[in-house]
Amino acid sequence: MVCQCRRYRECGKVWPLFFITKEGLIDFNNITKDAISDMMGTFSKLERRLIGQRVKRGIAQQVKEGKFAGNPKRIYGYDWVKSNFVANPYEAKVVKLIYSKWLEGESLGAIAKYLNNKGYRASSEGPSNTAQ
Repeated sequence: MVCQCRRYRECGKVWPLFFITKEGLIDFNNITKDAISDMMGTFSKLERRLIGQRVKRGIAQQVKEGKFAGNPKRIYGYDWVKSNFVANPYEAKVVKLIYSKWLEGESLGAIAKYLNNKGYRASSEGPSNTAQ
């Protein structure tokens, strides 16, 4: 509750906190909210960096243990079957085509355009459909 008598020490109620400058009214309550928001942003940034460090350490540990450190469902040309990579015959042909075009000097953009025009599509989730 805002004190109407303006004698904070006598009544114990809260005065509105503001200060008038030539630039305008400064509301200290909003500055406090702004400062708290800045602090929350700083802690969010810290947490993001800590998560990044943990992920990197986890990947390094997987490599150290001889495990695959990635998402096996996203490697074009292979399927992930029972914790092993198995060559996907359809995608293997596409991979060979990509390499041959690249060795001929074509840019990656040109190769991608060629593949799209010919109807080849990347597998976006899980094992590819080999019946294409």
